[in-house]
Amino acid sequence: MLKEGVISMLKVFVSMIVLSLLVGCTKYETPGQRYSRELSEGYAKEAIELEKKYAARAKEDKFSFYGFHIDSPEYDDKYVRGVSWIPSKMNDDIFARIDKVAPSDDSFTVWIRNKTDKPFSTNYFSDKFSLFTKSNRKYILDNGDIGSYPEYEPDTSGYINPNDSMGVKLSLPSGVDIANVKKFIVNMGWDVRIVLKPDLKTSK
Repeated sequence: MLKEGVISMLKVFVSMIVLSLLVGCTKYETPGQRYSRELSEGYAKEAIELEKKYAARAKEDKFSFYGFHIDSPEYDDKYVRGVSWIPSKMNDDIFARIDKVAPSDDSFTVWIRNKTDKPFSTNYFSDKFSLFTKSNRKYILDNGDIGSYPEYEPDTSGYINPNDSMGVKLSLPSGVDIANVKKFIVNMGWDVRIVLKPDLKTSK
């Protein structure tokens, strides 16, 4: 009887030793360690996805647009670069560019430049941006972030001064392919209207 009791106690003792060894070999994460690990794994996954996106974008055609001030829509299609010009209705000292937009891009920046000797006004609430597709469908674009605008006055109105420029970030409407855009229209303040058309060449 005594012998059986001793054997039982030895079994319990050995089981406790084995359990303690197993516990010692198991690595437990604190909540903080787990958060750090998952955050690092998330960053790594995001970096891989971005690398894939940029690699795919590098193979796409890029589309650029250039244009200048044209008084009225009736003259939009009368200008052919290097061929026709109407000085009383056009001013290429007020111009804009959109550079290298890929079909997979969902946003782009339009850069507006003033090379005249007078400032022209810009106002977050009155400036208008739009595009026309090749099928002549018109879309009104969201005019970016208010922080993109000169804030010389409390009401966020300001000016683009001579030899100065301003960039406005815009988003393409859902379902619109940049390759299918016929022209962009930029209305600045009350008296500037810039018409941007595609450059003749695309680039990688």
